[in-house]
Amino acid sequence: MNTLISKGQSLFLILMNFVVLVNFTITFIASPYIIWSLGGSDDISSYMISFFAFGCVIGIPLSSLVMRHFKILSTYLVLSIAFATVTHLCCFSKNFFEILTLRLLQGFFCGLLIPMISCILGQVSRPENKAFNNHLSLLISVSAPALGASLGGIIAYEYDWRWLFYITPPLILFLSVPTFFILRKHQLYNNLKNFNCISYLFFCLWVLCIGSAITLGQFLDWQRSNTIIALTSVGIFSLIFYILWDFNHPSPILNLHLFKRLRFFIGILSLFILFSLYYGNVLLLSSWLTFDVKFDTSWVGIITGHIVIATFLLSIFAYKIHRFDPRIPLSVAILLFLISSFYTSTFSADIDFLRLAISRVLSGFSLALFLAPIQKMCLENVSSQEGNEGNLIFQMARNLAGGLGAAFFTTVWWRRSVFFHERLGEQLTSFSTLTKNYLKEYSFFHMQGKPATAELEHALNMQSKALALDDTFYLMSWIFVALLITLLLTTLKKKPFMET
Repeated sequence: MNTLISKGQSLFLILMNFVVLVNFTITFIASPYIIWSLGGSDDISSYMISFFAFGCVIGIPLSSLVMRHFKILSTYLVLSIAFATVTHLCCFSKNFFEILTLRLLQGFFCGLLIPMISCILGQVSRPENKAFNNHLSLLISVSAPALGASLGGIIAYEYDWRWLFYITPPLILFLSVPTFFILRKHQLYNNLKNFNCISYLFFCLWVLCIGSAITLGQFLDWQRSNTIIALTSVGIFSLIFYILWDFNHPSPILNLHLFKRLRFFIGILSLFILFSLYYGNVLLLSSWLTFDVKFDTSWVGIITGHIVIATFLLSIFAYKIHRFDPRIPLSVAILLFLISSFYTSTFSADIDFLRLAISRVLSGFSLALFLAPIQKMCLENVSSQEGNEGNLIFQMARNLAGGLGAAFFTTVWWRRSVFFHERLGEQLTSFSTLTKNYLKEYSFFHMQGKPATAELEHALNMQSKALALDDTFYLMSWIFVALLITLLLTTLKKKPFMET
């Protein structure tokens, strides 16, 4: 009989999950340095995040096939080494296409590891330690994205962006090799069904095609691009075929029948919207502060790091939240996100540190509050098998939301900035009184001709980007309002919510 492992030994597995989440967001703030080094423009800063997310999403369901045909522990070690190798290869990227391809592979191996870590941890943890492991995993889910973004920005600014990918491989090996030796005598098992290859093929097609279309649409000019039209058409067809094929298949990739339950549907919908808004929120503010307001990247990392304050809130209240109807803390979280977004929509180009910090702390508090109730809504009062299937959908929705949210809101921001640039710029002709007064002021600083015109263009760009940012966060605010109203409408049902 196997001896179950202690808290300290299970920490290696939990920290591996932390490394996965950190790698998701580690390029958030560091992206300017990567772009400037490898060639590219500011508007493609979200690509490294989105393609990592898409790789992760297509890797997660494939893990069931891997665990079914190979020894779980040996496969875990091999995948960890593959993850470390691909991460290290990112250091040697010579152009932006290479690092995007490697980020896709990096996400793919992370996607394979996520369910495997949960499977191993569930089988070898002592019953009395499971509450501790869940609590620690929740803390990591809250803190890792913000910490990854902050540390990535600081390391790229102080040293070099390639150090982001030098540091990670030794850490991965440090966590995976001891895990293998600790658990090598354990007989790990799985009771997974047969793998549905056709469903998986069309699942990958719709994720990659629709995800790539949304990510690359602005760069390739949307409907004017045959590539975007083809990707969208194939993606929509694949999505419809996948749903029809997988819904009644005896061995589905995802248990879509879980969406018949109102609480599960509302939980996954809330998770998808909140995570897409959260990742878009962090990426937009980081990009704006770095590219336009010209904050030092280390200061942007410190500002983003204010979100980690939420972990203290979570550590105090995590054990008490389960006593409430999950809609109560979730509504509070959405309300805090709503306040933060409305507050951020008032920012201008002369923003100060205090207002930025207040905005980040509010977002951090809401992030700390919404994850636990959503997990309760999705995974409570279900069988063990349905719990595993629900957790698979939970992990995939979170990663897909991050990738699509980063791409979508970056696109909205850039399109609005072009709109405001045209509207403000059409008044700044050579005959305009505004232009003459502006150039006259610069003449006092002995700046005339092209240098003065360049400064005028720079000021126009700054104002356009600031107004576009305000509009994007205003849009986010109304999405939060719609989600909050949807959640409140569920209170009208007579049947208890957690039984629906």
